[in-house]
Amino acid sequence: PLNDGDEAIEMNGKVVHLEEGNIGMACADIDLQSLTRLRRLLELNTGDADMMDRELSHLFAKRGA
Repeated sequence: PLNDGDEAIEMNGKVVHLEEGNIGMACADIDLQSLTRLRRLLELNTGDADMMDRELSHLFAKRGA
């Protein structure tokens, strides 16, 4: 589980869409600690660590292109 402390996920980015109370954001910069926290949060919410690895690998491959 995630720590119940005040650990934040900090990133720079821009809002790319708003839908029914949800915000889509394009991440321009994120530190390693925040990325680790984000990955864990997504893993806990999806329940599929392998899928998260594939999705994050795909995301960063697209950014590097």
